[in-house]
Order: sequence, then structure tokens, then C-alpha cells
Amino acid sequence: MTLFYGSDEGLIKLKEILKLPFHDHDITVNVQRIGRHDLRPLLKDIKNQGESNFVVDCDVATFLHLLNQAQELSMVSHYYHYLFISMDLQMINLTSFQDSGVNITTFKLINPERNKKFNDLIENFKITTGEALVYDALLLYSKVLSNLSSFERDRPDKSDLDCNKFNNSSFPFGSLISGKMRKMVFEGLTGRVIIDKNGLRKDFYLSILELTREGLIKIGYWTPNTGVKIMRNLTQYYRNVIGSLRNKTLIVTTILEDPYVMLKQPNDGLEGNDKFEGYCVDLINEIAKVLKFNFTIRLVEDNTYGVKDKLTEKWSGIIGELINLKADLAVSGLTISHQREEVIDFTKPFMNLGISILYKKPVANAPDFFSFLTPLSFEVWIYMLATYIVVSFMLFVLARFSPYEWAKPTSCQRDPGVVVNEFTIMNSFWFTIGSLMQQGCETMPRANSTRILSGTWWFFALIMISSYTANLAAFLTVERMITPIENADDLSKQIEIRYGSVYGGSTMAFFRESKITTYERMWASMESAQPTVFVNSSKQGINLVKRASPKYAYLMESTSLEYTVQRECDLQQVGGLLDSKGYGIATPRNSPYRDPVSNAILKLQEEGVLHKLKDYWWKEKVEKKCPKEEKKDVANELTMKNVGGIFLLLVVGLIISLITVTFEFVWKTIQKAEQDRGSLCREFINQLKFAFNCKASKQKPPSNIKSTSNHCLNKLSSVEGLISNHTPSIKELNVYEKFSN
Repeated sequence: MTLFYGSDEGLIKLKEILKLPFHDHDITVNVQRIGRHDLRPLLKDIKNQGESNFVVDCDVATFLHLLNQAQELSMVSHYYHYLFISMDLQMINLTSFQDSGVNITTFKLINPERNKKFNDLIENFKITTGEALVYDALLLYSKVLSNLSSFERDRPDKSDLDCNKFNNSSFPFGSLISGKMRKMVFEGLTGRVIIDKNGLRKDFYLSILELTREGLIKIGYWTPNTGVKIMRNLTQYYRNVIGSLRNKTLIVTTILEDPYVMLKQPNDGLEGNDKFEGYCVDLINEIAKVLKFNFTIRLVEDNTYGVKDKLTEKWSGIIGELINLKADLAVSGLTISHQREEVIDFTKPFMNLGISILYKKPVANAPDFFSFLTPLSFEVWIYMLATYIVVSFMLFVLARFSPYEWAKPTSCQRDPGVVVNEFTIMNSFWFTIGSLMQQGCETMPRANSTRILSGTWWFFALIMISSYTANLAAFLTVERMITPIENADDLSKQIEIRYGSVYGGSTMAFFRESKITTYERMWASMESAQPTVFVNSSKQGINLVKRASPKYAYLMESTSLEYTVQRECDLQQVGGLLDSKGYGIATPRNSPYRDPVSNAILKLQEEGVLHKLKDYWWKEKVEKKCPKEEKKDVANELTMKNVGGIFLLLVVGLIISLITVTFEFVWKTIQKAEQDRGSLCREFINQLKFAFNCKASKQKPPSNIKSTSNHCLNKLSSVEGLISNHTPSIKELNVYEKFSN
């Protein structure tokens, strides 16, 4: 704050203020002497330093001179506070300052309400505080002298009351008079007069006055015993602020950013507020309707939100405009943050949001030439190939060991003399591949063992082919688009994609101040990147994302990101929100407009106006909407975890078929040994030798197996008998020859 004094006596009085412990509250005190000269250079320097609190001790004429010159520099407004120590401010005309909203506080010792018997005197004569104090002093002295009149011997003679007579000595009756003064109590112009033992005035009453649109009004009082007591309540203060806003023109500062504030196209001939449009323009219009004030939109020169300079500790952009009191409100996509709250004030948030990642949509991969292999993983394909070979070979082995797979050929020969096993090594592989392809085969198993293995293989083939077909359909219809990053953690762990934010914005401050490991790593990467990854505006960041090379991810607020992806169909949001915050309307520190604007925002929110505004500017105000993308589930390739059970089932089938063929082999060998009345061991050896002899023929002598072609032999015998009984015709000879062959 700044202390203004007009005389040496005023500096002595302000000395008590300088003794206060300002260093405990981080307050800087500046002391300046003022007079009737030109004060504008001094006031201009004070304004540039951002000072707005003044304590003034001077005569009322000098104070009026100070206010007039401060008004020329726009230093008479709601943001400036003047504490006028002199108690005669009501003696001057303050009409020209009543509607300015300036905070002028003063004191008043003369209180007509408490001294009604002096009302006529106060109203008829413009008595100053000094004159009232002289009046009360003389009244006190006269009352003391009146009390001394009863002591004739002590009464001083008129001839002795010569002031020049006591230049070098004390007045002989001074102690007597002062003693009587300490005992005297009476009501004077300045209230109750009581002198303490030290000769000081005590128990007096000071009214606290404040300048309003109605003039100076009493808002409280001060006494030595009670201290300050403010009688004005918050409701009354709020009403006064609302009243001062009516028809008042406020300066609204902002920056150009879609969709918050934009220039109308075309804007030929448009001036003032008419050349702007956007969400924030509509928002301030709605607030102005509620509070009944006017406003003028003004763009910030550097078109930034504001950042604090490390050397000068001064803010730029919107924040600097508010700190320097160049604007009343700041309406834009301005994030409420702790660092900003230390220098300016924010209203209730009108929009909630968070930081997210904007990145280019991946291009769908072209179909692979061998895409039909993708439904199954490479591992499964290898397992299936191995399984096919094993099952085919096992089928061949089981068929050779099982006697029931050996049968006479289905020809019309009388006695072929051999039995045949259809499951050769080639037929076995053909049978399994035919089953796998669901096409079947002319060779069918006869033995229980081979049937068990075949049935198990068929069931395996059923599951595998069904799974492959279902997954193939999904793979052929779903476009597989691979995004290199899914969240902030992925972004921080790679170096191929650069990422950044608006320089000096809240997003940059979030990463700079964050204590989360991932975000600290991201901030270190952004801060050290060369060239810089920070941009001056969101439009520049979006253009970097749209570029194909180098790859760039832009960190921005979710609301702006949502607006962008509605219009840029080749961009997308990656991951969720990294934090949670809100946009608010900013005001200078201790601005009286903050609470009324906050209440207006809450009212608009309850009425659904804010929701309608966002829908209009985000969704409806779109020239060309992006086509809606159907939500498709991405098909994943089947792994061994998905189909491992069917492989296990196939192994179980193999084991059961092996056990079965063993029983069949043993049982048939025993029967053969009994029939031939030979050695059982020799028969076992012979059968094993034949089974393991890969060079052996697929035929072997029959083993008491009924011919499967008796019906052919019976028909042949009938034909031979017919031919022996009569002479055959040419047709009959052809038939006979056919059956004979």
C-alpha cells in the first residue's frame, strides 16, 4: 500500500502505521508526500506497480485534488481503496465519484445521532472536526472554571492571567485545573468527553463511513474498548454491488480461440462486440442480461493466457491485463489453477474438463495376401500340422495292428486267397485330410480302435474348423487399425512421437508442477526437446498433429479436443482424462463483481442455458459433420489357450485307440494260434513281424475270415449251370464273360 501525507504533522501521525508488522503479511509500504501540484506522474508510477490501496492524511482540498487527478488515470474504480484519515470528508462534494464504485473509507467524530441537542448547531454551521474539538475543549475549561468559582481563595485573579507572565514558569493553577478536568464528564459536540489520568481522551466514538451511490453512509463504528464493528451485512453489500453494475460498461478481455471467441466471417463493416462470436461471447451476453450491465470485448495484445516471467515476476497475457486492472472480466477458455488464484480471482466454473491427448487416426491396414491365416496364431498352425501327421501315422499303425482292419477284397473272385488292409500310409493321410476338410473319404475304419481314433479326429476337426470359420469371418469384416499409443504412459515410454502443449497455459503448468512419475517424465521430455514442442496456440498444435511427419501428439483440454474431433475427421482422442479442472471467468483480485457473476453462472447452469450453448457450438454449429463410425469389436487371433482343450481331447482319443488296438491284436492272435494249433508266442512274433514290415504287401493270407463276396460266387455258379443246360446266345456269352472276369 501507499501512504500519502500532506504535512510533517501528517507524517508523524502515519509513523504509528509504519510501526505495524507488515513484513509478517508480505506487504510493501510506500510513503509519498502530496500537495496541490501535478500528481499524475506519481500516480502513474504507482499504477504501473500494481498498487491499489492508499492511506491518505491531508486536508480535504488536497484529497479532492488527489481524487480528480487519479480519476484521469482510471484509478477511481472498484479496484482502488482510499482510507482517508481526516474526519472532514463530508465537508466536500463527492457526487462525481459516487457512481464510480471507488472504495473510499473515512471516519467521523461528530455524530448528530448521539448528540441531538447540538443538531441545530451542526446543521446551521458547517463545523469541522477541528472546530468541534476546540468547542468541546473550551466547554470543558469553562466547566472546570465554573467548579472553581466556589473556592474564592483559590480563584485566580484576572490580572494574573497573563500568558506572557508564565513563559519561564508553570501556571500555578494548572495542576488544579487539570485535576478537575480528569474528573469532568459531559456531552459535547464530539460526543462524551472523558479525560484519563494521563490527560488523554478516552471512551470516544468514531463512525466509519463509506462512499456509495447514495453518498457517505455509516457502515460501522470504532471505540477504544470494542475496536471496529461493521454493521453492514453481506446481503446489503451484495445489493449495493448489483446496483452499481446496472448500466455500467465493463471491459472484457479475451483471446481468439475456437469455439470460445472467434471473428465473424465475413466481418465487413462490423465493429465493437458485433464482430465477435462464440461460446464465451454468448455466455457473457447471457450474464449481462441477468445482471443488466454493458460490456466491451477487447483482445489481448499478445493473444496468450499469460505466464509469469521468472526474472521480473510479472505476468503477461490475460492474467497481466487483470493484475494491471486494465480489464474487469476475462472470459475465455481460462483454466482455474492455484498459481493463477494467487494473483487473480475466479468465479464458479462454467465448464468442467480435463487434459487429454489429441492424435492422428491410424490408417486402416491393407488386407494381407495371406490374411486367411490370421484367425489362428502361428503356434496353432504348427500344432495342427504336427497333429495331422501324428494322427495319420497312428491311424496307419492302428490299422496294421488291428486284425479287424484286414478283410477279403470286395471282388467277385471265387477265393482271392488274401485279406486286404485299406489303410495304407497314403490312404491314412488322405483319410485325415479329407475329414479335416469335411469332405469324407471312400476308405472307412472297421476296427473299434481305428473308429475311436477317427471319431476323436472328427470331433477335433469339427471344433477347429468351426473356430477357424467363425474367427475368419470377423477378421475379413473388421478393419484392423493399430494405434501406437493408448494412454499417457505409452506416450512417455516412446521417443518416436513428439508431444507438447500451449506455452504458458494451464496444461503446461500441470505437467511442470505434477509429482506423478509418468507426468514428471513427460515434462522432462517436453522441456528438453529441441526444437521446442510447445506451441503458441491450439490451432498451431492441431496443425502439427495433422502433419504426417514428424509424428506429434498435442496435449490439450478435453473440451477443445472434443470440438476439434467433431470437425477434423482424421483426428481422435487417445486415452481418458489426465486430470480434472474447470473453466472460470477471471476478475482482478478482490473484485466486487466476482460473486454476482458466480451467482449468474449458477442460475444459467440450473436453467440449462450453459448446456444448450455447448451443444450449439460443439455439435450443431458444424459445417460438415464427420461420418459416424460403427463400433466394431476387434477380433483376436485364437491361441493355444483358446483351443488347447481340443488338442488334449485328441491325445486322449489316441491313447484309447492304442489300448483298444492292443486288445484286438492280442485277442485275434490267440484265436489264430488256437485255430492253427500252433505256438502262441510264434504267432505273436509272426504277426508283429508282418505289422512292422513296412515293405510288406498290403495283403496277407486270410485268417478264418468269411468272404465278403459270397453273393458274387453264388451268382457265378448260377450262370455256369445255366450255360451247361442250353446253347448260349451271343448276349449270354457276353454276360458269362463279364461275370467270369
